[in-house]
Amino acid sequence: MEVELRAVLEGETPSSAIVRQIAPVLNFHEVDLLLIAGIKIPEDLLLPMDERVRPWISVLVGISMGLSLDRILQLRRRVRSFPLEVVEGLSQISSYGESGQTTIPSLIVQLFEVRNMDLSAMAKMLHRTTGGALYISPSTISRIERGDRELTSEFLVGSSVALGLPVRQMSALTGIALADVVQDPILNHVAEMVWEARALNLGQMQQLIEEAES
Repeated sequence: MEVELRAVLEGETPSSAIVRQIAPVLNFHEVDLLLIAGIKIPEDLLLPMDERVRPWISVLVGISMGLSLDRILQLRRRVRSFPLEVVEGLSQISSYGESGQTTIPSLIVQLFEVRNMDLSAMAKMLHRTTGGALYISPSTISRIERGDRELTSEFLVGSSVALGLPVRQMSALTGIALADVVQDPILNHVAEMVWEARALNLGQMQQLIEEAES
């Protein structure tokens, strides 16, 4: 296990099975660590996503940030209670990892995309989860992704926190020195709720938001 973990940290490409095995040890979702390792996501980890939900994600996050931890845990249980309903015309995200390692900015964008967030939803998520301290427009994120704008440590730390990923581990895996931060338990649970809600359809998301507001 230590040898394989070191391989991930040093940028080698271990097997998909090994990455999936060590992901929980590193406090990563399997999909996230597979993306970081540059490995194609297996079919059994792919879920259909309703693009109509994307504008509502930041709404859910904004409401949840003002709730108690107990209430957020209730909402997480509610998310998990929704059945997986495939909406006609939706397709799974399946191309990631096929071309091997990618740039760090592209990787960050992909980590948001597998949570059903496009650049607009990503910008709003970053703004909400940093208390307004980090606002980057979708067009600026696009330039960062293309390499036309510098990738700052603030952007990477903010992205890690918004995604619910351990900053220290992200620093080790990306090779970028980041200041360690104490991650707010409420924010961690909100990030996990967004992960769990990634396959909700529009009707389910709107119902969840109504319940969060009640």
